[in-house]
Parts: sequence; C-alpha cells; structure tokens
Amino acid sequence: MKIIRQNRIFFPFPFLVQLFFISCKMLNLSQSFTVNGSDSVIFEIKSGSSVDEIMDDLEKKGVLLRNDRQYFLRSIIRNGKDRSIASGNYLLPVPSNPESLALILERGPVKKYVTIPEGLTIEQTASILSTKANCDSAEFIKLCTQTEMISAVFSGDRFRSDLPSSLEGFLFPSTYDFGFGASPAEAIQEMVFLYFTVIDSVERPQIMILNDYEVLILASMIEKEAKVDEEREVISSVYINRLTAGMPLQCDATILYALGGHREKIYFRDLEINSPYNTYLYKGLPPTPICNPGKKSIEAAYCPSETDYFYYVAKKDGTHIFSKTYTEHIRAVNSVRNN
Repeated sequence: MKIIRQNRIFFPFPFLVQLFFISCKMLNLSQSFTVNGSDSVIFEIKSGSSVDEIMDDLEKKGVLLRNDRQYFLRSIIRNGKDRSIASGNYLLPVPSNPESLALILERGPVKKYVTIPEGLTIEQTASILSTKANCDSAEFIKLCTQTEMISAVFSGDRFRSDLPSSLEGFLFPSTYDFGFGASPAEAIQEMVFLYFTVIDSVERPQIMILNDYEVLILASMIEKEAKVDEEREVISSVYINRLTAGMPLQCDATILYALGGHREKIYFRDLEINSPYNTYLYKGLPPTPICNPGKKSIEAAYCPSETDYFYYVAKKDGTHIFSKTYTEHIRAVNSVRNN
C-alpha cells in the first residue's frame, strides 16, 4: 500500500546534511555546556528498550510528534539502526524532525570526558561533575556520606568492620567518560572502583606502620602540601617521623580543611580552631582524609623516604627547605622571609 504524506514539508538532502552536522556540533560542545530553556531536552534511552518504547517516550517528552512516528521508524529502518540504538543520554530538540532525530540517535549518546584533578574535596568534585557532566551535585554529596552507598562500594573485606564516615579520599582523580546527565551513584561507584584498582597496584613495605585508611589520610595531606613530585616521599617522611616521635603534625592543609575553604594565608588565630582536623592542637592524624589524593601521593604515603627531617618550610617556587632540628627550621623560615 502506498503511503501518502499530507501537509508535510520535504527537506532537500543538502539541508539534512547541514542539520546533521549542526546536531553533531551540539553534541560535541565544550564540557561546560548545560541545557537551559524548553527548546531541548536530555533524553535517556535505557538498555534493552524496544523501538516502540523509545518512540512512546519520545512522544511523551514532546520530541517526536504522533504524526511523525512512522516517518521516524522508516528513517531508522533505512539506516539499519532499528535494532541497535545505543543506550545513554541524548540531547534532543523539542520537537525534532524525524529524519534529523534518526541521525542524532545513530550517532550515539552524548559523552562527556570529565577530568577530576588531584587534591579536590567531595564538594569540589561534585561542583565539577555538575558543570561538566550535568550531574546532580547535591545528590552526589549526599551519597558520599550515606551508609548504604558507602557499604555498597566497598567490596570483599575492605573496611567491612569499620566503614569510613564518608568517601572523602576514595574518589580517585582521573579523566572519566561519563555520559551527559551522569548518575551520581554510578559516578561514585566508578571513581571508588578506580581507587581500589590503583592501590592494589601500589607497592607496599613489608612492615606497615599505618593501616590502609591511615595511609590514605596521610596521602591526602601530602597531596595538599607537595607541589613537586620529587618532594612527596620526603614530606611523607617528615609526618612519619613526627608520628613516631609523638609530635603534633602541624599541617597547614588540615587547618584549611577545618576552616572549610582555601585561604592565601593562615593566621595565628586560625591555629586555635577547636577541630579534630587541627593538627597543631591534636596529635596524630586527622580523623579522615582532607582531599582525594592521586597515585603519587598514595605511593609516597606507603613508602616514605628515610630521613631525619622533622620540619619543612615552603619557598616561593613551591619547593621546601627541610630541617632536622627546630633551630635549623627557624633559620630556614627567616631565610625564606628575607628572600
């Protein structure tokens, strides 16, 4: 039976090609792209969805008009995509021309490569995911302190008897291929899974002074204090030496964590804050990591250098002067100030 289109505009092939490339360009915008207004929608195709189910959902979202269903179906059958539409999130105009819609779906879901740098907190990580992958930041932060979520991401015997209170430290910094509109739970699972994959490959000493969680706490401090890779193991040795000697760690980065944000300077009054993260007042490691460290800091925490250093002071170029005694340290501090 011959199908007759009524009251329909036919688009010339060059126009469709141009529309296809415009659609492709939309799907490859910078990571900071977000969807605003009512002229577009993030549409999720779930794994195992049939074409009829997809069309029903497209119609409910206003993407596909009822009268356009058969034309859309003919387009995807013609392209051989009626049985291989990839699951994921798509950015679709509302409403969509059925031919251009078929081309967008043929290209596949929107991908967002998101880079999470070393040394970020849960909140800072959530902010990047929100901006770059349209991930619900509030839900992400909530799940990172939710007992059920924490239990779910720790496999085997890891921390089974003593689960951490949050996932601070376990969100491994890397570049991830999250889909646009990334699920907070799936993002967390992938980041924690990569963390365990990485630490399983890290060399450990035969005699462990700290347990794995304490190593992660130390690694987070090293991450915030070290500016050059060559000094990570040395900074690690300073903290190990202080822990062994029963001295307070006096780590400025833990003070900043207690204060809740970054500052250019720390004042003497800041050192009086009554917080378990105040390593000037309280001996030992802080109760949790203060950021999510990278592999080099984790390696340094497991295998510190063998030194007699108990002090260090930062120079303007980001490197440090390390000292064995307090007298040497005061000299180094004065030298940095004078220069």
